[in-house]
Amino acid sequence: DSGPTMPEMSAVPYYGDEDDRIVEAVCDGGLVVLEGAHGTGKTAAALRAARDLADRNYEVHLPYAWESPEYIEWALTQADGPQVLVTSYRVGTAPFDDRDIKKLLGWVQNGPCHAAIVEVREEFASAFRQQYESASSGSEARRGGTANESRSPAFLR
Repeated sequence: DSGPTMPEMSAVPYYGDEDDRIVEAVCDGGLVVLEGAHGTGKTAAALRAARDLADRNYEVHLPYAWESPEYIEWALTQADGPQVLVTSYRVGTAPFDDRDIKKLLGWVQNGPCHAAIVEVREEFASAFRQQYESASSGSEARRGGTANESRSPAFLR
């Protein structure tokens, strides 16, 4: 057994009208990142996608803050259907750090989460990508794999 792979991150450019592509990427599973400038509608699109996914019998979680990742993990384990987590990544303005992104990636990679939608303002995108790559490198090293074996995240810009 070669061990688990990193969750796929889907890449779909986000300009404000890609709601169907967001839902499609989530249905495929993995990490869906909505990346764009402030005010482009990323949060509204994530919430519309969450509503659509709930209509499709996904259990959608929208944690307000990351002060208690243990509670988020507990909530993810309480439902029987596919779980989707919708959150925002904001460096310095919310408690979302390396530990939190590793937890998020682990939930998507190993369960209980089918997929996650992460809204990222463009000024924070490089920090998010660095954290993803760092977590991905650590995962690959632990299982003796190469980066080519891992799934890439979907970035919607």
